[in-house]
Amino acid sequence: MKLIILGWYLRVAAVVQFLLWGVTHVFCPAWYMRYIAGKDPSLLTPQNLLVTQDIGATVMGVSIATFLAASNPLRHYPVILMNIVIGLCSLGVVLYHILVRQASQEWGHVWTVGIMLAILIALYPWKELKSELKR
Repeated sequence: MKLIILGWYLRVAAVVQFLLWGVTHVFCPAWYMRYIAGKDPSLLTPQNLLVTQDIGATVMGVSIATFLAASNPLRHYPVILMNIVIGLCSLGVVLYHILVRQASQEWGHVWTVGIMLAILIALYPWKELKSELKR
């Protein structure tokens, strides 16, 4: 039952990531900046736009891989681990900027990614993965 819930969670999380961080970064970065990030879209200089759209393309790829991995999370554990590593690294970067640059408007990102990671880590059948890897 836990694997079924995990599979559905991964699918929903993948679609949310694909749309909220992928599609918006690639196709409507100014909208994302204003309505999701709560920032002035004029910050999107040509260099920032390139980085923003590149992040969106990467997120779209990771989201598609996650959606496909949801069919068998034990078999596709590298994709799950990739999501965990990306999430932890993202939290580290954003927390650094909050603490060093006082980027307090980024707490929404911390909570969103933190909650998504906590759910993923709690749902993942780590004991079964150990058994699977021993085979």
